[in-house]
Amino acid sequence: MTARERSRIQTRERVVRAARELFLAQGFSGTTVRDIADRAGVSVGSVMVVGDKNALLVEVFDTLIAAEHDAVAVPTGETPARRALDLVRPFIRIFTTHSDLSRTYAATLVSGGHAAGVFAELARRLIDEFVAAGATPGQARAMHAAYLGVLFIGAGRGADHKALERELTTVFDAIGGA
Repeated sequence: MTARERSRIQTRERVVRAARELFLAQGFSGTTVRDIADRAGVSVGSVMVVGDKNALLVEVFDTLIAAEHDAVAVPTGETPARRALDLVRPFIRIFTTHSDLSRTYAATLVSGGHAAGVFAELARRLIDEFVAAGATPGQARAMHAAYLGVLFIGAGRGADHKALERELTTVFDAIGGA
C-alpha cells in the first residue's frame, strides 16, 4: 500500500469517526459537514470525498447495526416467533435510542439516494437466522419484511422500544405461529 493510499484510508476513518461522534452527540440536523470537517481535522472537500452527510449517516448507522448484530446472543425464545424477536431486539434499541438518526437513515434508504451495504447483507443473515430459529423460509422472509416495516414506521413516529417489541410480537406470532 502506498503512502497516499494509507493517507486516504486514515482520512476516511477520521471523517467517519467524527461523523459518528457528532451524530450521536448532536443529532443529524444539529451536525453540519463543516462540524465533521473540523472534528476530523480535514477540509470540507475531504469530507465530501468520503460522502455527503446522508452517506456518512448511512455508513455510521450501518456500523452501529453491524456491531449490534455481531453481539446478538443465541435466541432463547420458546417459539420461532419469539426467537426471531430475540434476534431483532438490539436493532429496535438502536432505532429507538437514536430516533433522529433512525428517521433520517430510514428516509435515506427509502429514497434510494444511498445504498446501505450492511443492510442488504444483514437482511440475508437475519432471514437465515430466522430459519435457523425454526421459521420456514417463507415465514423468515415475511418476518424480515414485517420487521423492517415496523422498525421504519416506528422510527418515523418516534415509538419506544417496548411498543415496537409488542407490535413485532403480534406480527411475528401471526406469521410464525405462537
